Amino acid sequence: PLMSWKNRNCDATVKDGILTAKGTGPSPFLGIGANLSGAAKVTFRLRTATGGDGHVDLVPTGTSKTTDIIAFPYATKPGEWQEITVDLPHQGPAAIMRLYLPTASEPVQIDWVELRPTGAKARRWEF
Repeated sequence: PLMSWKNRNCDATVKDGILTAKGTGPSPFLGIGANLSGAAKVTFRLRTATGGDGHVDLVPTGTSKTTDIIAFPYATKPGEWQEITVDLPHQGPAAIMRLYLPTASEPVQIDWVELRPTGAKARRWEF
């Protein structure tokens, strides 16, 4: 039901084409195998009652060190659906992409996510 996404420190369910995630611990996120070889953009459509700041992390291929993870911030507004695009200018290979929720205390609804690597085919998840 999560279309290969893994939920960490959050509960996540899909109903009527919307993924709803709510934090159950610190720094809740959804992760997926990115298999990027360079720069990309990720765009997602989400809604949260309170808004807040989140970030998209790339985990470089072949590392498990948290110091090697690269974070790209984003901000959300409260209330309405919004499309957010985050540039991921990382030049090396990245195995995993993590989408950290903008709030841990309120549910976050996600309609879809699209990952567009530079010079490669986009991948889109319609929940």
